[in-house]
Amino acid sequence: MEQPIDVSSKLAYHFEQANTINALKNNRSKHLDSIVSLLEKNQIVDSVKNIQKLKVADSYLALSDYSNYFKISKVVFGENLQEKNLFIYAKSATNLGNYYSYFSKNDSAYYYYSIAEKQFKKLQDTKNLANIYFQKANILYKESDLLGCEIATMTALNFAKKTKNLILIYECYTNLGKISTEFGNHKKALSYFQKSIEHN
Repeated sequence: MEQPIDVSSKLAYHFEQANTINALKNNRSKHLDSIVSLLEKNQIVDSVKNIQKLKVADSYLALSDYSNYFKISKVVFGENLQEKNLFIYAKSATNLGNYYSYFSKNDSAYYYYSIAEKQFKKLQDTKNLANIYFQKANILYKESDLLGCEIATMTALNFAKKTKNLILIYECYTNLGKISTEFGNHKKALSYFQKSIEHN
């Protein structure tokens, strides 16, 4: 496939190649590297550049390349510390929370999730708030803060219901079932597990 000349077409070309599922991981990674290089070398509006970088970060994550996922997310986060773009700031903070959560660095994960939560509240972004509260609930569960986990999970559930996110609703009810079991309230746990099955 012949490579295009103009920047926007080049970006589209490399994104297409990078997200070709059947392509070799190494080749996909090289296309992502090329996108990063193009974004840095060309005059592109900051908000557009950062959105593209976040797409690259997600693609690195799909390749289980956590190092580059973190690296790019950290750069975007740093470029938006003054809250130039609330969504980009929140999304990059979410990415950093995800990274630290994956490596069980719970304090750091919770810190970045809290930053994301604050920005998504300003944006009234119900969908992302549901996810953030659920991720915070999981961190609290790992830290054995069952009451905090229950509160965060209930908040996530309320937001998930508003957006009709059936997968997240299922996960929230499952969480609440596990928590109730640990509290010794088996009747309540069974009720939550039954509700989770209804949304599976």
